[in-house]
This record gives sequence, structure tokens and C-alpha cells, in this order.
Amino acid sequence: MNSLLENFFNLNILAQYGPSVLGGFWVTVEVALLTIMVGVGTGLALAIVRAMRWKPADIAMARARKGPMPCSRPKRAASSKTRAASA
Repeated sequence: MNSLLENFFNLNILAQYGPSVLGGFWVTVEVALLTIMVGVGTGLALAIVRAMRWKPADIAMARARKGPMPCSRPKRAASSKTRAASA
């Protein structure tokens, strides 16, 4: 138990490296907030352009998407009755 406390709760090491760890934490928070703001801003801009039905933007978004929307349903397989009738 003493080695656990010495390794993980050593106040000398915490005093030495604590400010650096806290500084890294704040950098992480800043990067996360910046990413959220850029993502929301980009999504809002794309939504406004899409709602305006500007033809070049529609074409560019369709090419970027390259296929059906992720929310579309997959095609159903033929039922067993249909397979039996075709045989």
C-alpha cells in the first residue's frame, strides 16, 4: 500500500509536474471548444446554402456525399414466397 501511495500520490512530483499537466488540460479544452465552434459554423453555413437551393452548391454536396444519405433504408431482400414462385 505504501508503494501505491508513493507512486501515484507523491506530492513532490505533483508539485513539479502539476502545472504542466494542468496547462495541457486547458489546451485540450481550448482545442475542443474551437473544434465545436468551427463545426457548428461550417454546418450552419452549409445548411443555409443548401436551403437556398443554389445549384453549384447542390452539385458539390452531392459529389462530396457520393451516394445515398446514411439515413436511407437498405433494399430489402426478396421474401421466401417470391423466391419460391420464381423457381
